[in-house]
Amino acid sequence: AVAFLARAETIARALDDPYMLMLIRGNTGLAALFLGDIDAARAAFREELRLCREMTILPAAHEALRGLAAVAIVDGDVRRAARLIGAAAGHRYGDPEDAVDARLDATFFARTRARHGADAWTALVREGAALNLKDAVAYALEEPPGRGPATPQPAQQRAT
Repeated sequence: AVAFLARAETIARALDDPYMLMLIRGNTGLAALFLGDIDAARAAFREELRLCREMTILPAAHEALRGLAAVAIVDGDVRRAARLIGAAAGHRYGDPEDAVDARLDATFFARTRARHGADAWTALVREGAALNLKDAVAYALEEPPGRGPATPQPAQQRAT
């Protein structure tokens, strides 16, 4: 899969297709994460998230947020991981959980949640879930809150 993703990335970049590149970088991040290449996973998820923000493809952001949460766990930053998981959960925009979500949970999140304590973990997840998408993306990319391009909210999320 990694070899096919590398070829697909070369093609997407040559075609200047940011949407396809966003999808490829997300899959590259997942493959790298599950293979233990944390630096490659971090770079791929960060690029996926930047592309999500630039193109305002809001439903795709949760994958990068969860991927960066797993990277944070490997880095030993449990507080950041829990906040990113909360941010991801708060910005799924109706995208159902799937087998990848289950594998991330089983491989990275469940043990960490249990070790950290359910109450402490849940409090941190709530902090992340309270972030608007613009601030969640800034937090994930380690940018100051409220900076970066505006991220419009989908119609169902706008205040009335």
